[in-house]
Amino acid sequence: MTKNKFDLAARLAKVFPDVKFTVMLSAAGERIVERLDDAWIESALRPILLLNDRVEVMLSTRSEEPMVNAMNFAKPFEHVYEDGLEVGTITAQRRTDVPLVRVMVVVPTLDLIEHPSNFKIELHSSKLASLVAKTYTRAYHMVPLTLDVYRQHRNTRGKGRATQRPPAMVRSGEPGGDLNSKTMWIAMHWAESGGAESWAWEQARIAREAGFTLVFTFDRCAPQRQLHLASQMSDFVYLIDHGVSGQRWPALVAEIMDAHRPGFIHIHHSKFVYAMLPLIRSLYPDVHVEDSTHIAEHRGGGFVSDTIGNKEFLDLHHVISPQLQRLLDEGGVLRSKVVFRPLTSFTSDQASPKPVELPVNRPIRLGFLGRLSAQKRPVLFLALAAFLNKRYPGRFEFIMQGSGELEAVVQQQMKRLRLNGVVQRRGWGPTSDFFEDVDVLVITSENEGLTLTTIEADAAGVLVVSTNVGSQETVIAPGALLPREPIPFFKSANALFDRLSSDPKFVSDLAREQRKRLDFLHDLESASDFFKRHYEQIMAETSAKERE
Repeated sequence: MTKNKFDLAARLAKVFPDVKFTVMLSAAGERIVERLDDAWIESALRPILLLNDRVEVMLSTRSEEPMVNAMNFAKPFEHVYEDGLEVGTITAQRRTDVPLVRVMVVVPTLDLIEHPSNFKIELHSSKLASLVAKTYTRAYHMVPLTLDVYRQHRNTRGKGRATQRPPAMVRSGEPGGDLNSKTMWIAMHWAESGGAESWAWEQARIAREAGFTLVFTFDRCAPQRQLHLASQMSDFVYLIDHGVSGQRWPALVAEIMDAHRPGFIHIHHSKFVYAMLPLIRSLYPDVHVEDSTHIAEHRGGGFVSDTIGNKEFLDLHHVISPQLQRLLDEGGVLRSKVVFRPLTSFTSDQASPKPVELPVNRPIRLGFLGRLSAQKRPVLFLALAAFLNKRYPGRFEFIMQGSGELEAVVQQQMKRLRLNGVVQRRGWGPTSDFFEDVDVLVITSENEGLTLTTIEADAAGVLVVSTNVGSQETVIAPGALLPREPIPFFKSANALFDRLSSDPKFVSDLAREQRKRLDFLHDLESASDFFKRHYEQIMAETSAKERE
């Protein structure tokens, strides 16, 4: 790790040999830089240095997630030190005959690097929006389940924003230049843990092993706790949202394309690249663009809406579930461009899955595994634990594993519902240990794609009960699916868990159906195998052209 300002200046000078650097860090800044991945600061500077030849970068800390790009909501620079957030400055000069530009780059506080922050909604568009966000945050900490009833009502009835679709256009004019068909730009949302990110790292690894030189971009301002996974595979990593405003996206994407000339782009939930695809195609019509989508968001579709809206600019749409395959078909995407390949080969060893059985001589252990986030709804699992513990005393035990921004909310709810000593709390740990200790995985999410944890649970011989969201019906027995809305959820859960603890034949039928559905999924070609074959073919064709 980089230890101090002198080490950082030397490292930056080595990475950017045509730039002269000076570094000033406070004591807090030195501790933060020491704890960040070696490539973190250089990755935040890289897009800024593409856009500026002479710049003063002010390092400004944030303690809340999601972090906010200071350049989109910048305070007047004469007041930058008033709130004590600034912990250092880096001056970078490629030329001295141009004006010096001041930029603010957001870095996480030392505590945020180590631990997720508490749940907080922040809106900066107006004072009213800011007040609404603060009120909602306070209410969520007090009555999260009540607010979830409201959220699910909106999810069911809210329309959300319409899909943005660029108009059909005919291109004319000269292309931007030759592309390197062995360079791939991998555009990701952020370098944090998650199911979509797990597949992104796997896809990147497969591309690198096939012979591609990789370039990474990350959209969202965040601690980027998994950045080392990118810097281990590439010397060119860009953190976009830490110091580049949205207004400068067009200039930045043009500079990235000009600097690296990637012949291939693969998008993993990247708003930055989706928004810039018309520009990229305008400048470089021959670039080959593919994406992977995992989940359709309520009230607008989210990234599924983005892939449909950009269907004219995408050459291949990789989806991980039948639900997404259907949505793209309904959105008018050509079926020949849609590839459904599940994420089945890199999550767990499926060679000999264990039989799914529930114990008869001890309580059934129900488990929650995942981020403590609003999407995963850990408070719904806690409410279920309180309900079952009171309704069926002695029949069930409870384990909750994971961490996240709702940690404080979870602790408050456990105390409020008197679950300390009833629910065993665990931080992140090996999933194999978790599945060894539980009998039933309970997925309480308000939305999912097709969960990797379901695949892992089945391999470990664990029965899965899930809310009926996303494409969970593909892998979950119908009798083990519960409604998403909280009130119907509890009505159905009462009957389901009663039968799980008293009806062995019912359990056997659920286990057999779950295994049948997972076997169907495993019989399909996996995403990993597809892209290995796909890239081998691309490389063979490229090599053949080079020999001509």
